Amino acid sequence: MPRYIDGPEVKFTRRDGIFVDAEFYSGEKFEGLELHRMFPITGLSRYISLIDSEGEEIAVIRNIDNLLPESKEAVEQCLDEYYMIPRIKRFIKMREKFLIWMWTVETDRGICTFEIRNHLTAVKPLYDGRILIKDANDNRYEIPDVRKLDKKSRKMIDLMRRMNIMKLLIAIVNNDDSAVVSSALTKEGYTVTKLSTTGGFLMVGNTTFLIGADDDKVAKAKEIIKEYSQRRMHTAASTAAFGSGLAEGDLGSEVAVGGAIVFVLDVESVEKY
Repeated sequence: MPRYIDGPEVKFTRRDGIFVDAEFYSGEKFEGLELHRMFPITGLSRYISLIDSEGEEIAVIRNIDNLLPESKEAVEQCLDEYYMIPRIKRFIKMREKFLIWMWTVETDRGICTFEIRNHLTAVKPLYDGRILIKDANDNRYEIPDVRKLDKKSRKMIDLMRRMNIMKLLIAIVNNDDSAVVSSALTKEGYTVTKLSTTGGFLMVGNTTFLIGADDDKVAKAKEIIKEYSQRRMHTAASTAAFGSGLAEGDLGSEVAVGGAIVFVLDVESVEKY
């Protein structure tokens, strides 16, 4: 059963870097204790484990807000040093290319630039108003309170929040149009995967595109597919004629080909391995 610290019954003094000394009112003293958050994402100030040099847990602070002011300050400084999560004060610039975002921000440790490769999982709002951000190198950043950002920064983070709604477009296109459709989509920055498929009626080849896009870019992708997918008439035998051939004088039926069929699906999550 862990020993809990509920209030001012312990005095904490900062030692070197991430360590504190603890003195209980009962007279017990512990030196060089390391502080670990038991819930590092959702519990910044609650349930702080005190670990000695042997790796043994001495006690758990239920809530550092209940400590004496000097003790609270010492504990907070050690935790900040240990976890080293820069706090974002404002956004300077955000730009995107091929679904990779480059952010330039000012933090409490200075100005830095980093990449966001998957904004669906890299930007995580928390229940208490904070936002945690993980860059392409697994470095973490925190926005303590979005409401305290300047107007420009709030607009930028709101844009990123809206873009966290991602869609998957499945577009079936005639083979004759696939090259120009693929080129036009790629030119506009869409990431495209092509699959060779066969239609069930005409039994001719077509191309199925898989396109991941943010919600606000879906309309543009559909416009491109519509523009470069030409609809035309084609004379061909139906699947019933395969194996037996066409009857004498039967030239087949005239059907419309080309154009495109587009399905738009919600994406629950995106993982890259």
